[in-house]
Parts: sequence; C-alpha cells; structure tokens
Amino acid sequence: MAQQSVSAAAAAAAAVSNAPSDSPAAESSRSGSRAREEEEEERRRKRRRRESRGEDDERKKAKRLKLLVGEVVVKSMTKYKEQMDHETFKRYAREVSRMALVRTQRLTRSAPKF
Repeated sequence: MAQQSVSAAAAAAAAVSNAPSDSPAAESSRSGSRAREEEEEERRRKRRRRESRGEDDERKKAKRLKLLVGEVVVKSMTKYKEQMDHETFKRYAREVSRMALVRTQRLTRSAPKF
C-alpha cells in the first residue's frame, strides 16, 4: 500500500511538472517562441522583397537595353527613311530592334562569367 501511494505521488508530481504553468517564467518562454516565429516571418518577407527587387532590376535593365538598341537602329536606318513611308520605317525599325535585342540577350546569357 505504501508503494502505491509513493508511485501515485510520483506520477502526480510528473503530471504537474509536464503541465504548462501560468508562472511569469513559463509565459516568457512562450512569448520567446512567438518572437522567434515573428522574426522568421520577417526574414521571409525581406527575402521575398529582395528577390522581387532583383526581378524589377532585370526588367529595368531589359527596358533600358531595348531603348538603347532602338536608338542605334533608328540612327542607322535614317539614311533609308526617304525610300519608304513613315509607318513602314517604324515597322522595320521595330523588327530590326527586336532581332538585335534577342541576339544581344542570347550572347550575354551564353558568355562566360569571370
């Protein structure tokens, strides 16, 4: 009988130690895990922003390259402008610009990076 009461008391003590308590120390450890979760979430948000900024930078670079290539094409085609009407000139300039841009992008992708 004495052994049963000792084992019952030990089981009760174990149950009390495993149960969450409402002490300030226990509360602070719980809020610490929340803080860690919030920090991790903030890191994820920052990482996503950095990645989207990189995509925006790539778009800006591509647009800038398109404008620069277009300017060069128009300057070089200007000597033939009198041989065709304005709309035909624009169409040919766009087509040549697009082809030059595609080739330029293809070359820069395959170029070795040092």
